Amino acid sequence: VLGATALQAIDFSISKKYQALEGTGLSAGFKFNAIVGLVSAVFAFVLCGFQIEFSWFSLLIALGTSGFGVIYSVLGFRVLKAGNVAVYSTFLMSGGMLLPYLFGLVFLDETVTVLRVLGILLILGAVLLSNRSKERVPVKMLILCICIFLLNGLVSVLSKCHQIGVEFKPVDST
Repeated sequence: VLGATALQAIDFSISKKYQALEGTGLSAGFKFNAIVGLVSAVFAFVLCGFQIEFSWFSLLIALGTSGFGVIYSVLGFRVLKAGNVAVYSTFLMSGGMLLPYLFGLVFLDETVTVLRVLGILLILGAVLLSNRSKERVPVKMLILCICIFLLNGLVSVLSKCHQIGVEFKPVDST
C-alpha cells in the first residue's frame, strides 16, 4: 500500500509538472496519454515475455478503458490546474474502488460483508473529509471531480469484466 501510494504521488507530480509545461488543453491531454500509453505498452510487452495476446473482447475492453481514461485524464488536468490534488486524487481513487464493487453487487451476485460495508464507509468518509477545506470548492470543479469518479470507476468495471469474462476468452490479465 505504501509503494502504491508513493507511485500515485509520483504520478500526480509528473501530471502536474507536465500540465505546467504543456497546459491543460485537449491536445496536451491527448499528447500526455499517448506518451503514457506508449511507455505502458512497452512495459506490458516486456512483462508478458515479448508476446502479444489478442481477442475481440479484449480489444473492446481496451478501447473502452483507454477512451474513459483519456477523458478523465483531460478533465483531471482541468482540476489540477486549480491546484487541488487532494480532491482530485480522492475522487479518482474512490471511483475506481466503489463502482466495481457496486457493479459486482448488482450484476455478479457478490456478497455484502461487514468489512466491505466498512470499507465503503471509509471511502465515502475520505471523499467528505477531502472536501472540508476552508475555501469552497467551485461547482464546476465538483462536477469535473464527479465525472472523474464515474469515468475511473468505469475503467475499473471494464477491467473487472475483462478479468472475470471467461466466456469471452480474455487475454492474460498479467
